[in-house]
Amino acid sequence: MRRAGHPRSRASASAAHADIRCSQYGRARALSEEGLAVSRALSDKESRVWFLISLGALDLHQGNHAQATRLFEEGLVVGRALGDKGLVSMALADLGVVARIQGDFVRADALLTESLALGRDIRDKWRIALSLHSLGMVAFRRGDYDRAAGLYAESLALASQVRDRWIADDYRHRQNPDSNRPAEFTR
Repeated sequence: MRRAGHPRSRASASAAHADIRCSQYGRARALSEEGLAVSRALSDKESRVWFLISLGALDLHQGNHAQATRLFEEGLVVGRALGDKGLVSMALADLGVVARIQGDFVRADALLTESLALGRDIRDKWRIALSLHSLGMVAFRRGDYDRAAGLYAESLALASQVRDRWIADDYRHRQNPDSNRPAEFTR
């Protein structure tokens, strides 16, 4: 994951993302809120976007879709102002996830397709894999199982290349939904 900005902000962002992946939400929120304050004080806009996305992800996990959307949209605006296609791609992908969870598959597809295009433009395999995975979820929810399978397969191949286990774990969970995973991953 690319990190720009002040070293203290980068360290906090890395720790917050690790805590989110380990379901340490309280600690992730504290780190993200502190990091957002620091990044604002230092005018570190790149790190600011990462902390906005972290906080949005936490709100999404807790079912606060309106707050998550607000945070992702703020990150999108800052990312676009910076001209950072990677940050824009990430914010679009997260907005697409919210739209998917809320059942707005047309909006989700549009946001995730734009995220995918940006990921391909900057040749970021990790972002491409995440966008393909999320587009697969949208296709599955729409009942387009063949498209979903193709998107999942392409996503898994890329995730394997960048050694990202989350996508493979999520896909396996879809094969065995009895495992303990937060509800937002199964919608």
